[in-house]
Amino acid sequence: MHGLEKSISELVPMIEIFRIFVQQANLIYELPVMLLVVLTGITTFFIDGGQMKAKNLNRERMWARTIGLIYIVGGISLRLLLIVLSRYFSL
Repeated sequence: MHGLEKSISELVPMIEIFRIFVQQANLIYELPVMLLVVLTGITTFFIDGGQMKAKNLNRERMWARTIGLIYIVGGISLRLLLIVLSRYFSL
């Protein structure tokens, strides 16, 4: 039993560090920053993708659309994840 208590007590500082990390990330990555990331993704997806299509650069168009989707989905997902984690840690 002593080994289990020791391993749990070693986790407490790591959990506190993670809580502080989530708190700081939540302060930095607020709604305006998320909107900036999502708008960057939309611009990359539609405008850059459209320009690549007009120039008949299909491989580059695919990459522009893929990167745009990553920005859109990733930006929203990161904000939602931070909201859930901040509520879990009751920050």
